[in-house]
Amino acid sequence: MIFDLEAVFIFAWAVNARRLGWAGYAEVVVFVVLLLAGLVYLWKSGGLDWGAAGRRRRARLAARLEHDAAAGPGADAPAGAAPAQAEVRP
Repeated sequence: MIFDLEAVFIFAWAVNARRLGWAGYAEVVVFVVLLLAGLVYLWKSGGLDWGAAGRRRRARLAARLEHDAAAGPGADAPAGAAPAQAEVRP
């Protein structure tokens, strides 16, 4: 379901592979590497967790993001630490 359209592009490349030569091969390799990078990102971010465990993980993440937004900037700074100053350039 996720990679149905991409399969069409790879099939079209496979049909014309001899005519496209090494340049076409390099392009399809880059295409597949980008697809794999997207898959890894989805996997690591929990985008492929469709069950109850995935819903709980997303709920915890949303609660943590809400808490961090409500706490404001510098909430993670240790007690007594000076607030971060923006660099001023002339």
